[in-house]
Amino acid sequence: MLLLLLLLLLLLVHGLLLLMLLRCIVLIMSEPLMCRRLADHCHLGTIHFRLRQRLNHELSLLRLLLWCRLVLLVCLQLLQLLMLRTMLLLLLL
Repeated sequence: MLLLLLLLLLLLVHGLLLLMLLRCIVLIMSEPLMCRRLADHCHLGTIHFRLRQRLNHELSLLRLLLWCRLVLLVCLQLLQLLMLRTMLLLLLL
């Protein structure tokens, strides 16, 4: 019974990790659109040069953090799948 509850908990965590992974992928895919919008404002001259440099720096840091988050979530998903497989094998024994 305890193994079954643990398996259900692992499935719930697995689903939540999948949702976080999909959200991270959507953020990475929409990031060029955000950069394009900022570039349009910069070309209109509404953003000062130093502010534009700072925004570019912060966008590159955000991009790096998003990719690190994506890699971490993929590793967590693989670990979760390994744990699920182990739990299923224990239940079958």
